[in-house]
Amino acid sequence: MSKININGKDFTVEELNQLIESSKKQTPKTYKGKYLVAPEDGTEYWFVYSDGGIDKAPWADDWSDTGMLASGNCYATEEAAQLEADNRKTRFELEKFAEENNEGEIDWEDVNQKKHSIGYDQVDKHPYVSGCYFCQSSTLPYFTSEEIAKKAIDTIGEERIKKLFS
Repeated sequence: MSKININGKDFTVEELNQLIESSKKQTPKTYKGKYLVAPEDGTEYWFVYSDGGIDKAPWADDWSDTGMLASGNCYATEEAAQLEADNRKTRFELEKFAEENNEGEIDWEDVNQKKHSIGYDQVDKHPYVSGCYFCQSSTLPYFTSEEIAKKAIDTIGEERIKKLFS
């Protein structure tokens, strides 16, 4: 019987099939309500449409399901999918606010230009603005001044921004 070598370990075809089947029986892992591995066939999962609406479907392990999983759009609960839909809208509104209100362009090559981003203080439970010159660490948009970033928080709302960090 021939063996297949994977990372220095030899397996028979039967052993590989057993490993595959046993991995399918494991409880699907989630992170913040998002499936990290495929749920069992027939398990309902939630997803977000491109227009921000949410829906559910039974897992059938087809191209649509595996595409949803691979793109991080496969949620275990309605609440997790709704939070993602809401957060997508909030991120877009922050991007639009920065584009419409920044005084000039953010230039990451200019180490003398101070850039401002929004963070969230997990102890005091509120958004804050931090400044930097060359370290791009936030996935949220950057602002050309602290005042513009604070205005973005006030305009969009602390509660909506808080959800981005939950």
